[in-house]
Amino acid sequence: RTSGVSFLIVTLMFGQTFFLAILYYNEFTFGQDGFSITNYLGSLVIFGKEHLYSDPSIRYNFALILLAVYLLITTIIILSPIGRILIAIRENEARTQLLGYNVFSYKLFALTFSGALAGISGAMHALLFSYIGTTFAEIHHSISPLLWTLLGGAGTVIGPLLGTGIMYYLIDFISGITSNYLLVVGVLLVLTIIWFPLGIMGTIRQRWLKWLP
Repeated sequence: RTSGVSFLIVTLMFGQTFFLAILYYNEFTFGQDGFSITNYLGSLVIFGKEHLYSDPSIRYNFALILLAVYLLITTIIILSPIGRILIAIRENEARTQLLGYNVFSYKLFALTFSGALAGISGAMHALLFSYIGTTFAEIHHSISPLLWTLLGGAGTVIGPLLGTGIMYYLIDFISGITSNYLLVVGVLLVLTIIWFPLGIMGTIRQRWLKWLP
């Protein structure tokens, strides 16, 4: 029933509602203190050798493999007929609907699929740091991926990954210089969007590498 900015606001409201629920039902969620999941981690047997999930290197490598799988699946979907229809909906929803496609079903698929990937990624984030707490449910964890995507290039496979890497590097580098690092990062982000209106990878694809997914 909603679309565009209204849909964005509604989804952010759902995330904030979940955050408040975690705080309210602290007898079940442990509230702001959270809890460590190290004691609940088991082991993984590969080629007869046992690897403990409590080992940080195992968790990191597992997250890296999962990222590679995500990139592969996303690329396959974008290059498939479903992906082409989703691109057509993004470019001109009304025309796509006039061609006989059920736009709502494809948008529902995109929302469900992206939500599933985000949910699994959130679980992997908790596993990577061996901790679950309210900080992971705060609203900036919903807004930050949107900023990373805008920076790297919405509608591209590598763009959000590139945007995430750049943002983490900038925050880490500038926070060592000034305590007002968020202000500096914000200004740099605005300038980048001005120079690259479609994001870094989106602009590169539009101007030079049109074959990029």
